[in-house]
Amino acid sequence: MSDLTPEQIKALTDSVEALRTETEINIKSSDAVTQEKISKIEASVSDLLAAKNAPNVDSIEESADLVKEAIGMWFKHGDEVLQRGEGRDMLIKAVGDQVSLTVATEGGNVLPKIFGGLIDTLLRQSSPLRGVSRVIQSGMNYVQPIKFNGGTAATRAEFGAIHQTVAPQFDTITFTNFEVNAEEKATHWAHEGDAIINLVDVITSDVVSAIAEKESELFLVGMTQNPLATGGTIRNGLLSQTKLVTGVNERTSVLGSLAGVETASATEIDFTDFATARSTLANRYNGTWMFGKQTELALMTLKDLDGRYIWSMGDVKSGTTGAIFGDSYVISDFIPTFADGEDVPFAVYGDFSRGYVIADASPLRWTVDNLTDKVFVKYLARRRTSSSVVDFGALRGLYKKAA
Repeated sequence: MSDLTPEQIKALTDSVEALRTETEINIKSSDAVTQEKISKIEASVSDLLAAKNAPNVDSIEESADLVKEAIGMWFKHGDEVLQRGEGRDMLIKAVGDQVSLTVATEGGNVLPKIFGGLIDTLLRQSSPLRGVSRVIQSGMNYVQPIKFNGGTAATRAEFGAIHQTVAPQFDTITFTNFEVNAEEKATHWAHEGDAIINLVDVITSDVVSAIAEKESELFLVGMTQNPLATGGTIRNGLLSQTKLVTGVNERTSVLGSLAGVETASATEIDFTDFATARSTLANRYNGTWMFGKQTELALMTLKDLDGRYIWSMGDVKSGTTGAIFGDSYVISDFIPTFADGEDVPFAVYGDFSRGYVIADASPLRWTVDNLTDKVFVKYLARRRTSSSVVDFGALRGLYKKAA
């Protein structure tokens, strides 16, 4: 039994409550001071942390030079894998599982995949059709839906029958791969001294030119058969499709046929012919022209009745590219001339990015062989690729009128 009076008990309770409140305030104050100190520390090192964690991104020019240097070092040390170290130095590091000292019967060393990017970039600049078409990394046995024909529409009363499209709208096409390759040789002496990048420039330039030329030929006039799921095949070459010039309009889309128009004259071309072909492409497509240098020359030298050139080739001083009715054009050496364009178009107009697909089954790969020849080092570049028209409504041909 307590001897404290009610007044003493109340006073003691008030003292305990006051002590608890003071302790709580001190704890909160201490936490606030601690948090403030931590915030100041974080702020003081935030710039350093950001700099440490920021990615090191090279410019396009720097990256290209580094890749060239890396290729050059690989050409000299084909049995090792390159690694970039601190200070932007190019170091050599052997990684056995990334290198094959022999490649079946071909021999040599495989160049790492990262080096193929430089050639891919140069190829897009050198191959006209690759530059304007849709290019994908597909792997082997690529299957692509292909537009079989256009849909149709109809009207009906409120309770009328729904319009049915009997014919299928899409099929699937399996791309058949073919290999494009080119070999370059350099004497062992070319690897001596410090001219690594110059050596790489020479080799890559020759290889790109050879592969781009062969690719352009196969993409345009190739006869590789791409099978359809419902039966039949489509040739891979853009210009290898069947000629169709009867009743062609902006809705024409016939599987396996390159629809278009013939010129008004069998002996000469005119801009009216280009305007007619252009009018047969639906507005939903963005058109680009493709033709050869002989056709370009014929258009450049067309004159009106007063002897003035009709075609303004842009601004010669600033290098502005010429256009036809506002549409750009590209030049290909494998497009026939007007004289040979009766069965095969001498000009193609259309949306290549939607109508034509190039499917690369693998990146460009290199094999370096410095063993099988005492005089030369051999560089073999190769890639498996395939191509096909995938929308026959997106492309139009301009054919020479039959004599």
